[in-house]
Amino acid sequence: MEHYIHRKEYIGKLLSYREKDLIKVVSGLRRSDKSTLLELYREQLLRLGIGKRQIQFYNFELPENFVTIMTELSNTKKLNLNWEWLTNGNEKGNSEHVEIK
Repeated sequence: MEHYIHRKEYIGKLLSYREKDLIKVVSGLRRSDKSTLLELYREQLLRLGIGKRQIQFYNFELPENFVTIMTELSNTKKLNLNWEWLTNGNEKGNSEHVEIK
């Protein structure tokens, strides 16, 4: 990713939360380089000695990926899902129905 602009401020912010037991969310307009930012962050983590198997990336762009990934995580007991809540389009944003361990 040598030809991309290194976003020191954003990478620094992500790194400052690295050791926190929180899920990191990057949001923004469509095509505003969120994926590129996360790829740059991934590369920085690898340079810091974080193993490839410790970094997870899930592409939810396609609906079939969402169902497959959520099913895999649920089956491995890493994710506790309330599928009825997810599939009925609950718009309350209540995160208690999705728990990542």
